[in-house]
Amino acid sequence: MKLGEIAVMLKGEVKGDPFVEIQGVAGVEDAKEGEMTFLS
Repeated sequence: MKLGEIAVMLKGEVKGDPFVEIQGVAGVEDAKEGEMTFLS
């Protein structure tokens, strides 16, 4: 799924390339290319 598609579903916004393919979710210290993480 593309980052832009996830942003639309979550009513969020992408700062950068919305066409990046996201393959998973990981913690901030463990995230690799293609994985999404967050800070709160």
